[in-house]
Amino acid sequence: LSRWSLIGVALTEVTVNAHAYLVTFISGASSFALLALGMLLMRPASLMQSALPDLERPAMSRAIAAGDMTALARIQRHFTWGLGATWLVNLLLCIVVLAFFPLLVLKKGYALHDVIVVAILSSIIMAVRAWRTPLAVLLQAAGQFKELASIGTLSGALSVFATLALLLTLGPIASLGGIFLGELVILVRVIQMARDWKHDWKLAHG
Repeated sequence: LSRWSLIGVALTEVTVNAHAYLVTFISGASSFALLALGMLLMRPASLMQSALPDLERPAMSRAIAAGDMTALARIQRHFTWGLGATWLVNLLLCIVVLAFFPLLVLKKGYALHDVIVVAILSSIIMAVRAWRTPLAVLLQAAGQFKELASIGTLSGALSVFATLALLLTLGPIASLGGIFLGELVILVRVIQMARDWKHDWKLAHG
């Protein structure tokens, strides 16, 4: 389990770093800085998505060990609501900053239109992550590390390829579509896997 868990983490990091390197080497550091600004605006939501799994994963594991699917569903639901609420508050904060205090993020000479587009794309990516994170953590609690690593392989390869294609054809901002596509693949697969795991568990336990 540790091996597959480590592979999953490594694949995620390689995918994220590949996007950074591709944009920096092909379009320059200033182009990546603009994209990083968008993710920085969504940093509160990102921090919650990183921190909450450490709290919710043990609770999910205990519910699974006890065979309490009602408690598991409740934990998953509250987990999703918590990330969704954090994302919404973060989005409202971004809107306030860009609408009323744009100079806070335009000090480097970025065009407001570009920052808004990057912020919108970044918020969409974070919304998909907020949706899929509770499902992925549930699968981790169920010990489905190998299956999750296989998803990471597919989504990572697809994300890097799409990022490079979009970067070369439409530019740095559009390259965020590669990350979105990778996240979307993960979301679809974890929804399917979580549903299948719950179905198999019910069959096994009557």
